[in-house]
Amino acid sequence: MEKRKGKKFKYFKPTEFFYITHIDNLKSILEKGIFCHNKAKDEGYLIKEISNEEVMDIRKDKKVNGIPLWDYANLYMRVTNAMLYKVIRKYGLSNIIILGINKNVLSKAGVCITDKNAACSFTKEFSGADFEEVFKKIGYPLSLEYWTDKFKQQVMAEVLVPNMIPPEYIQKIFVPNEEALENVGKISKNEKKAPIIKAPKMFFQPTKNIEITDKLKIMQGDMFYSEMQTLTVSVNTAGVMGAGLASRVRNQFFDVFREYQKVLGEKKLKMGQPTLYERPDTYENTLIYTEEGEEELIPSHWFLIFPTKNHWALPSDKEGIEKGLIFLRENYKKWRIESLALPALGCGLGKLSWKDIGPLMVKYLKDLEIKVEIYLPNKNIPEEQLTKEFLLGEK
Repeated sequence: MEKRKGKKFKYFKPTEFFYITHIDNLKSILEKGIFCHNKAKDEGYLIKEISNEEVMDIRKDKKVNGIPLWDYANLYMRVTNAMLYKVIRKYGLSNIIILGINKNVLSKAGVCITDKNAACSFTKEFSGADFEEVFKKIGYPLSLEYWTDKFKQQVMAEVLVPNMIPPEYIQKIFVPNEEALENVGKISKNEKKAPIIKAPKMFFQPTKNIEITDKLKIMQGDMFYSEMQTLTVSVNTAGVMGAGLASRVRNQFFDVFREYQKVLGEKKLKMGQPTLYERPDTYENTLIYTEEGEEELIPSHWFLIFPTKNHWALPSDKEGIEKGLIFLRENYKKWRIESLALPALGCGLGKLSWKDIGPLMVKYLKDLEIKVEIYLPNKNIPEEQLTKEFLLGEK
């Protein structure tokens, strides 16, 4: 355990590396291995390409350790990165799989490590080195719970293996859901089997998905990866984003923090009166902008800034939250909110109970004419408090 800027953090210590691919490529990979782009393309091993064409053109000409990137099979050290987020959105959740690669691949001749996405400018490369020491140098961003604009590229640090990775290095196949689990099982049944693991969290998916009405769901997972148009951040009216979800917003979406400060200064934000920030679609704001030269852009989320308390040190105000939900219900159409994700308001550091807040939120959100997701707090909630009957007040 070391310190960085006064905080303790663990060095990144990989137990395996990761290869992201389309499910249509799996049969060939299990039979022949993972080939570098040049060989895979020329010999027909690559059936479905998921990389951006412009980025691949950059990789064709860029060299690492004197070898073009197209002559390396590339692995990620951390798979929950912007590249994975993007390809899931583009190709569909059930079509993307992740292969877990044995870390002994580092012992193959000519292996290199980069400290960020290898296509980027100013990428540092490491070869013929003590890789454990390299991980200590580059591992801080890789150990973070989530990536920020500052560390987007570092989170996509790569392991580059010349020519190909033999199939015996494939030790796991990760899939997002039951559909993919069934399809991968059919493809891999005649091959040397690596265990197939359903791991929704690796694919930015919730681990609970409970339907309350045809438009309202209760979710367990990371709200910031929701596909809803508008995300909600709970705040105080003292101007402090120092902890909890608000702290994450300040770190990951700093322009939202600036907007929060602005509307407070203009006295547009107060208990019972949330405000909407229509976050512009720029390269800096979009979650999935990944590599130099990329033109494709997925729209950025909007943010609903929702006060739950006046002072950061106080418990959240249930009455104020209820007034804010009423205000939201009266204004969401005018605001042009098309779909909405919210945390369990006041149930984290605000010290309110899901038992009270869950039914309250459902009461005011169940009749909205848009899709709504409510994300559970990081606490063990009794199953009986997650039922339709309980949340709709029918029990």
